[in-house]
Amino acid sequence: MKARLALFLLLPCFPLVAGQIVTHQAADIVLGQADFVSSTVPGTPTAASMSGPTSVAVDPTTGKVFVSDSGNNRVLRFSSANAMLSGSDAEAFFGQVSSSSNGHATTQKELYGPVGIAVDKNGTLWVADSTNNRVLRFDNASAKPAVAINADGVLGQPNFSTNNAATPTQATMNSPRSVAVDANGTLWVADTDNNRVLRFDDAANAINGANADGVLGQPGFTINFGNGLTTQYTMYSPYGVAADAAGHLWVADSFNVRVLRFDHAASLSNGALASGVLGQANFVTATPSSPPTAASLAPIGLAVDAAGGLWVGDFGNRRALYFNQAAAKANGAAADIVIGQTNFTSKVIATTATGLAAPFGLVVDPTTGALWIADASNVRALHYTPQTITPPAAAGITLAVSGKKKITTTAAKIVIKGGAACADGVARVEYRIGKKGGYKVAAGTTAWRFKAGLKPGKNTITIRAIGAAGQTSSPVVLRVTLQ
Repeated sequence: MKARLALFLLLPCFPLVAGQIVTHQAADIVLGQADFVSSTVPGTPTAASMSGPTSVAVDPTTGKVFVSDSGNNRVLRFSSANAMLSGSDAEAFFGQVSSSSNGHATTQKELYGPVGIAVDKNGTLWVADSTNNRVLRFDNASAKPAVAINADGVLGQPNFSTNNAATPTQATMNSPRSVAVDANGTLWVADTDNNRVLRFDDAANAINGANADGVLGQPGFTINFGNGLTTQYTMYSPYGVAADAAGHLWVADSFNVRVLRFDHAASLSNGALASGVLGQANFVTATPSSPPTAASLAPIGLAVDAAGGLWVGDFGNRRALYFNQAAAKANGAAADIVIGQTNFTSKVIATTATGLAAPFGLVVDPTTGALWIADASNVRALHYTPQTITPPAAAGITLAVSGKKKITTTAAKIVIKGGAACADGVARVEYRIGKKGGYKVAAGTTAWRFKAGLKPGKNTITIRAIGAAGQTSSPVVLRVTLQ
């Protein structure tokens, strides 16, 4: 193809979001404590106290906030109003018969060491009842009574009265630590001590003790390769799971000190390879970093937002990290924002509005975009309101694509290249082949290129530039036909 046409498009830079959490931001609400400098655990639980909180969830149908109060063997529910007032009382106590009890048992209404929780789009609460080796389902959780609340379903056990940690099968669990539900009702469970993540399709309608529909981290349902195996498909004590709107599954592969990304996760076969990794430069290393860096992790909890960002509860480094447009990041990429620390290399334990001690589970409120963190050792749940960001000055960005916008070729792969410029600087140029899935990063910035693999027939390639100040350009679309 000798003919060359350079397309120069003057495109405005747009801010990605109207508001965001910023580095070293202070929390503005605390639950579980009366103020930001206390970390007390009373001898007898109260409606306002906590002991080892490990996860937070927000009901998108009501705005009510749920906190997994693991040390008290209960899940707390706060009204939407009380959740916005520091030190408030909870209104309901899943797993207990009163606000002051904290016993444990294996029944339909009791919990034993609940860790991860999630509330799906229908208001169903899912609880990883870890020491009972099961996941419980509570339908219409915001309307349940205050105490002695019966679960509506159980997975991992055949009934509500057993808690066997059997050898792995398609229906068993061993110390599940986290749950996530995607927009299609698919439930993901971090089956931690079996070193795997289980998938349950249409989970809300599954019978008690139902078989899982898929497994990641192991090649089959009856296999547990054990601890310490670091490859592109294995896991070592996975704790956190999160599923975003684009079909990516994120897994905090905790003892491998990394986060794995699985694209099109719900359609993957058992034991599928991960698509990307954060916290490590590749899939075969599991090296911790001391002191920490912007690219290192010791992860536990995960949360995603509507913009494709990923929050990581970096438990071992006493901080939470944010990866903007996480699915487009290269393996081992650096985080964009840190909270709980003043910078990416500090590791200070603090009981303040800006500090963290043991960030565990996180959630992004789907309505407000606010971030909640369960700060376990500080015995509290913290709320962070997105800050209003003044958009940068309207800097122009030029994207030059060499060649035609409509191309016909007989080659299965084609090289696309060009240039880009923005007054604020160019962070990266991204491309996507087709209309679904995440963007990949082209090589280079002001001068960039990438090789696109084509399928027979018509192919759509979308290209965009990202400014150094966080802006994104309007896309350029190429249409390539492989004959």
